[in-house]
Amino acid sequence: MWRMLPLVLCTFFGGALVGTGTARQATEAAYALSQPSQWIAFSADVLHMSAIGRQSSGKFYRSADGSTRHDIRLDYGTTIVPEIRIENFAERTFYYNDGREQWMTGPLEWPEYMFHPRSWSSRAIGLSPYRHKVALLRGQDGSLFSDTGLDAWQFTNDAGTTQVLAQALNFFPVVHSRVDGQRRSYLNITLEQANPDLFRPPPGAPLEQGARRPLRGSAADGDPAERDDSQLGGLPENREGGALE
Repeated sequence: MWRMLPLVLCTFFGGALVGTGTARQATEAAYALSQPSQWIAFSADVLHMSAIGRQSSGKFYRSADGSTRHDIRLDYGTTIVPEIRIENFAERTFYYNDGREQWMTGPLEWPEYMFHPRSWSSRAIGLSPYRHKVALLRGQDGSLFSDTGLDAWQFTNDAGTTQVLAQALNFFPVVHSRVDGQRRSYLNITLEQANPDLFRPPPGAPLEQGARRPLRGSAADGDPAERDDSQLGGLPENREGGALE
């Protein structure tokens, strides 16, 4: 199923991702879309395809307090880099590690509303109903065109990033694609609370304090030594239309 997913996603973003509710939305009064009022904790397998076709995989965790962790082994062709990105909402702190003993850490300098589930309006610009369910829960077949699974919405931002948002997961982008060819999907989703220790570095790990962290960009497309470390804290991918990491 993992081998077939890139082909499915190419077809998916080549024209099949067309909502059927756009015209209806234009005539209906706006209303708030329903979703859980609190963060839904879950874990998932992650598949990332870079803009030049390199495939990386890993694991994702989200806590009931909204904290997130990505563990991904990035394929740079000649080098595999184990990258860990943590956004600890309780501490308002990020942690980052790319295989070295020392971790980078600093504050998540975001407005308070970004630490809570984002509310969505039925008339939000770029948002439309997705005409299928997505079978991405553990034990399902991974289809993006299913009659069973998670209800979803489609969102396209001004930069052309297209996402499929799972309504029951606080509109988390379970699939998203950028115009440069990057694609990321979350599979085998399991509703569970992860060990709280996953959202901090290992006990005793040395920390490098600072207000900066590595850029979320074209992962696994270039030399890891050339990655841009200039981006400030950044925006959480599950609330602002989501730049890929």
